Amino acid sequence: MNTEKTTWISDKGFFRLVVVITIAVMGLVTLLQYLPADMRPTAEFAKVLPFTNAILNSLVSVALVLGFMAIKAGKKGTHQAYMLTAFILSTVFLLKGYAPSLYVNGVYPFNCVFVELCYLSHLH
Repeated sequence: MNTEKTTWISDKGFFRLVVVITIAVMGLVTLLQYLPADMRPTAEFAKVLPFTNAILNSLVSVALVLGFMAIKAGKKGTHQAYMLTAFILSTVFLLKGYAPSLYVNGVYPFNCVFVELCYLSHLH
């Protein structure tokens, strides 16, 4: 069994990084509510979302499987890198995929960012 003694980031540092990214995503999703009408995505933009979402979700799946394989092999640092990659790709999926698509034609079904994030987290 190959075990890594060092990781590229400590557990505490990794946790802090995830918290910072999470707060940034919540902030960006909140800001999307206040986009001027001329900056909101159009229906044309929404047409490319299925392909983009498929690519992002495929990459997330690959990162998760590789991360699982790495932790089973005792490679904690490699596992962390794959999990962070999956987390960041999921964030891109949220920001590029679902959050903007909710604004097409000015329709926005949520009044609370927390409720929205709970809903969106269950979609992915």
